[in-house]
Amino acid sequence: MIDEADRSRHVGEPTGSTAELLLLRSADGDVDAFARFYDMVSPRLYQLLCATSKDPSGCEQILHDAMLEIWRTCPTYDGTSSAEQWAIAVTIRRRGMTGMDRASERVYPGRSTDVDGPAAR
Repeated sequence: MIDEADRSRHVGEPTGSTAELLLLRSADGDVDAFARFYDMVSPRLYQLLCATSKDPSGCEQILHDAMLEIWRTCPTYDGTSSAEQWAIAVTIRRRGMTGMDRASERVYPGRSTDVDGPAAR
């Protein structure tokens, strides 16, 4: 379980929501916590993407890219917004970076392919 010591290692005032606590554990490299966070937020993120696109496979690819970015950058989450809001912001930013019409096989020069995230640190 997540205790006060876990929360105190992070900046901001955690609200104690399940998603937030899972994201904080993910930042410490807890793969199971990230899997639970993914299951919790990905349906809403996918719905958000599909609301602005008629390309379900493009939405799936952007969601995939966004969740990889969330995994890699979750140590930067500081608790100043809810975990869900932070994940939405990352997803919207990813959508803007990739474009809703991008092909899944398109390669972006200089784009990191690191998928190890905090567990590798």
